[in-house]
Amino acid sequence: MVRTLVGQHILESAVANGKLSVGGGEVNLGIIEKLAKKKMARKTE
Repeated sequence: MVRTLVGQHILESAVANGKLSVGGGEVNLGIIEKLAKKKMARKTE
């Protein structure tokens, strides 16, 4: 699912910060997309 190192970092960061939990075989893609957009907005500032 994760295609780049940046994407992997976003996922790991979200899990570490309690924004996303993994397990049970289900992932909420909406949350991942929302977090990715926030991360990209911070990088362009």
